[in-house]
Amino acid sequence: MTRSLLFPAAIAAALGLPAMGMAQATPDQPVPMAQPVQWMALGTLAARLEAQGYTLLEAEREDGRYWEVKMLDRSGARLKARFDGATGTPIGDSRRGND
Repeated sequence: MTRSLLFPAAIAAALGLPAMGMAQATPDQPVPMAQPVQWMALGTLAARLEAQGYTLLEAEREDGRYWEVKMLDRSGARLKARFDGATGTPIGDSRRGND
């Protein structure tokens, strides 16, 4: 091995190998998993929207994180919106659409 490659290789080995050992879990310790979303009931979300003057047309869970909702506003315009799956908080802006 040439001298120009030997020094960087030694540094990488000295710094990298111990860190790799620390990052691995031992077999007797469980690896923590992300907690699943405690979904807000669709009926609860629908009641909130209806109280604000919307009519729910369709709703589905998306990406394990949020509700995607198609609804009508008071004037009959179709809207598409996303709501946090746990809290029902709107995510982003509602979009008008024909889908």
